[in-house]
Amino acid sequence: MRMNTRHDGSVKIALIEPAASEVAWIANLVKSGGIPADVNDAIACDHPDITDAEIILIGLESLGETERYALTSLHEGFPNTPMVVLAGPDAAACSREALSLGAQLVLSKERLTAGQLSSALRFYTHYGSIH
Repeated sequence: MRMNTRHDGSVKIALIEPAASEVAWIANLVKSGGIPADVNDAIACDHPDITDAEIILIGLESLGETERYALTSLHEGFPNTPMVVLAGPDAAACSREALSLGAQLVLSKERLTAGQLSSALRFYTHYGSIH
């Protein structure tokens, strides 16, 4: 399955990142990776445009009850939209659990590069959801 890109060729990405200081850094990684993307940094429940997202990037610093609920809710609400977790040190240790809750990929923020992120985005742009 190939995901649709927008009429201008860009991919619509919903970025859900609780650390405001990291939003620009993540958006810059996406752009510097060579992916034509429209990165919308919004919290899912407050932004109706997430339904148009082709990929969900969600930043997690830990995997507590609130984060588990968020992953489950996003997966249930958008089951055909690939969800990539950008994990802080505590969440990276729980990557297997994040995958069981609906994430399709977990990348460590500590080692995240533009190339690594763009590879993941290209994969999900071309092949779509694996769930």
